[in-house]
Amino acid sequence: MNLLYNKICCLYAIMFEEGRLFMNQRIFYYDKTLDIEVYSFQGILQSFPNHFHEHYVIGLLEQGKRILYCKNNIYNMEKGAFFLLNPNENHSCVSDDNNPFYYIGLNIKKESMKKHIKEITKKQQLFYFQTTICYDKQLQICFQKLHKQLLEKQTAFQKEKLFYIFFTMLLECYSNTNLKNISEYNKEVEKVCQFIHNNYNQAITLEKLCDIAHLSKSTLLRAFTKTKGITPYRYLETVRINKAKEMLEKGISPLQTAMETGFSDQSHLNHFFMKLIGIPPATYKAIWQTNQYQ
Repeated sequence: MNLLYNKICCLYAIMFEEGRLFMNQRIFYYDKTLDIEVYSFQGILQSFPNHFHEHYVIGLLEQGKRILYCKNNIYNMEKGAFFLLNPNENHSCVSDDNNPFYYIGLNIKKESMKKHIKEITKKQQLFYFQTTICYDKQLQICFQKLHKQLLEKQTAFQKEKLFYIFFTMLLECYSNTNLKNISEYNKEVEKVCQFIHNNYNQAITLEKLCDIAHLSKSTLLRAFTKTKGITPYRYLETVRINKAKEMLEKGISPLQTAMETGFSDQSHLNHFFMKLIGIPPATYKAIWQTNQYQ
């Protein structure tokens, strides 16, 4: 499917099948940053005849039961089933209980996959999934968060962070790619941390942090998370919020605080402040002002 850049195509339909009415939704979106197709089927009863794709398919059955026929094997898919297809693998799929299914997925072209694999393994080569269907709760949670961020058009930093974390987990467990154990990279991680502390009020991208550390995106994300127990993006969020707290405690307005701590506007400060502290910045400022005059 050829999708327009940065546009979400949403199709709704009311279907009458098996004597019942179904309201279904099909969402398609092309993410230019990662060069992948993102899609979602909600409330679909459709069967898919035998066919194949020239790209990789990664999907998750969120609700429903399906029967998959792939490579002369039959798979009974239930809620939580991951669907991993290599290019040119023929498959077909039908309902197992005559009820609608809910499914989210990604399509990744071979050339795009080579680039992503190079970020992880430093080798621009293709791989193949050794498993067609799997059930992995940790992978499921990560994939659902990634899919949601892609459809919500989150920043490149946020999307790439989660994408490479997810894909590293996927390759380690279900592909023929052998990933070496991550080295400690303590010096590189500390260098990145120092850069964040010195430049938190500036626009910081994952590419910039990789340049500072001289590491690939995947290696930096894995090394940073292993060393600090937190992703670089969440580390940056935390540093900015801590700086914002210091400014609010001094009576500086939330708007000025947002502008001087690296947030694009006050609404973004409000969002992350609530997320990490639990109260709005204005309330936090008022509490400190009240305490000062008591």
